[in-house]
Amino acid sequence: MRPLPVPPGRLGAVGHWSAAGLRMPYSAPDRPAALATLDVAALLAAEPPARQAPMALPLALAPLDAPPAERVAARAPAGWRLDGSAAPGDGGRWRSAQCLELAGPAGPVEAVVYGGESWLSAPHLVLALHGGPADAWRLEFDPALQRMAAEGLAVLAPNQRGSTGYGPEYAMAIRGAWGGPDLEDVLALLEGVAGQRAALGLEPPALFGVSYGAFLALLAAAHAPVGAVSRCAVVAPFLSGGRLLAEAAAPVRALTARLGGDRELEDALGPRDVLRVAHRLHAPLLVVHGDRDEVVPVGQSRSLRHELLRLGRVEGVDFRYVEAAGAGHEVLAEEGAAAVHELLAGFLRTGRPT
Repeated sequence: MRPLPVPPGRLGAVGHWSAAGLRMPYSAPDRPAALATLDVAALLAAEPPARQAPMALPLALAPLDAPPAERVAARAPAGWRLDGSAAPGDGGRWRSAQCLELAGPAGPVEAVVYGGESWLSAPHLVLALHGGPADAWRLEFDPALQRMAAEGLAVLAPNQRGSTGYGPEYAMAIRGAWGGPDLEDVLALLEGVAGQRAALGLEPPALFGVSYGAFLALLAAAHAPVGAVSRCAVVAPFLSGGRLLAEAAAPVRALTARLGGDRELEDALGPRDVLRVAHRLHAPLLVVHGDRDEVVPVGQSRSLRHELLRLGRVEGVDFRYVEAAGAGHEVLAEEGAAAVHELLAGFLRTGRPT
């Protein structure tokens, strides 16, 4: 068996043999909806690349010096042709990303990172948390993250414990412990990033999350040290596994129970219930929710808004609440998603809730 090079990105599961070679769907952070064509003879004739195992990179060793230009998109290996990607509508170029492994509290945590080699010292940095929880960030095109990068934001999108793709033990680490090992990973990364940036005189990182990632982002914002989070933007959050079970439809309740969200976790951090720690949410906050969300009922975000108002927070000053009319759970991919991307990117860069 001989390992052969593949272009950085994600290959689709279906391939087709043609006269030109083996063709399959392909996506990378800077290549949306592309096709990859493999000329097997040319690939076999090429010199095999040296294989190097990834090494966990402590945040203290992460590159800080700004390169002359952002890392350019990696070229396809010999034998591969990549085509079919749409160009940005503004005539510019898509931003590239890379995979890094950072040292976590229980082992390496892989992350997709936008911002070139100097991502850690960028003027604005977003820690982005994926939904699921049985999901993961992948090295593929993501319109929301791409819009943030276009706004000048560096993005650190980690696959903390509970993410898929790293074996069953890693994925099952949060079964019955939502907001447990995954929150521990996120808080450790947040503390490391915030400390490095404070030493450089830079603002703390911002938090962004969708669905389960929004739940996790709100918990992280509440439990992080004061001043460690510059701002927080969440899309379709739920408030706890128990509160989701009380409001969601039967298929979502079944999925929540299967993934262990029906068990409450209480330890030194206290309950993993956003409403019960809402008084600790001090950073500027943006909440976006589709009013026809069939997965996470919009009542979850409405309850958070009411609690913030009860605590004396001023809407439009301390936080902004946006309901996307007619939108479902995939508000970042449905009609009108570009406006939501714009709203999120602008807020995460400036922190202004209006």
